[in-house]
Amino acid sequence: MRWVDGLILDITDRKRSDVALRLTQFSVDRGSEATYWMDPDGRLIYVNDRACEALGYSREELLSMKIQEINPEFPPERWRRHWDELREQRTFSAESTHRAKDGHLIPVRSGELHRVRRREYNCVYARDITARKRTKP
Repeated sequence: MRWVDGLILDITDRKRSDVALRLTQFSVDRGSEATYWMDPDGRLIYVNDRACEALGYSREELLSMKIQEINPEFPPERWRRHWDELREQRTFSAESTHRAKDGHLIPVRSGELHRVRRREYNCVYARDITARKRTKP
């Protein structure tokens, strides 16, 4: 009979972290507010299920777009100024409008800047405020 020396690693913490990461991703993907992550150039790099649902695009379609294609208030020249403001303020909370694939406009409230691993991203949690706009005098 042959004996093999080996190393036993306790991976309990790694498994716990993996489960926590999967649960977090699941909750963001299925969150009730449309969530978008953009890079400094305005390219969409992450969208959740609600964003796809709200705008009528597939995830693949949205991830091939820039924010200017869904938010007519941010043409490229204004996006750069907005990014600089975000960099200074860290958060941006204002009303804006998103354009769905079928052309209808959705009033939203949104915006934050985050640094992740030395890179900057704009994270938008876009709350649809259509009902509130209808009841406003």
